[in-house]
Amino acid sequence: MEGYGETAELHKAHLVRSDRPVLITVVDTPENIDRLIPVVAQMMDTGLLAASDVQMIRVEKKLAAQEGTT
Repeated sequence: MEGYGETAELHKAHLVRSDRPVLITVVDTPENIDRLIPVVAQMMDTGLLAASDVQMIRVEKKLAAQEGTT
């Protein structure tokens, strides 16, 4: 298993131990989540899937270089 962090750096070494818990967060439409759940469940041996409604709030800060161009 591997993934990318906020800096786009590939992370994988610390994720390969099989005895460590893994939390994967997916935010998508209810229809896409409903289609994804059986696919993920098929991949799992044992575990827990949790689904809930969320309110997304996006915060974006402008870079100093961009502030003068708007």
